[in-house]
Amino acid sequence: MCIRDRRLDAFYDSYNNQRPHTATKVPPSKFWALYEAGKVEVIISEKERKSNYRLKVAYQEISKLP
Repeated sequence: MCIRDRRLDAFYDSYNNQRPHTATKVPPSKFWALYEAGKVEVIISEKERKSNYRLKVAYQEISKLP
């Protein structure tokens, strides 16, 4: 594995598993796990043509979820 590949692997790991998602303040991988578990509420505004996301669990409980 070359240096470039290792750097990309490290980048994607950090990008997907550590950096917070701007809408919910959790990493994307955790966001999708919460979404699939039904712990994310999606609010769609037809008038503004955008969607908002709200967690149905407290941030303190997120670390306890798989």
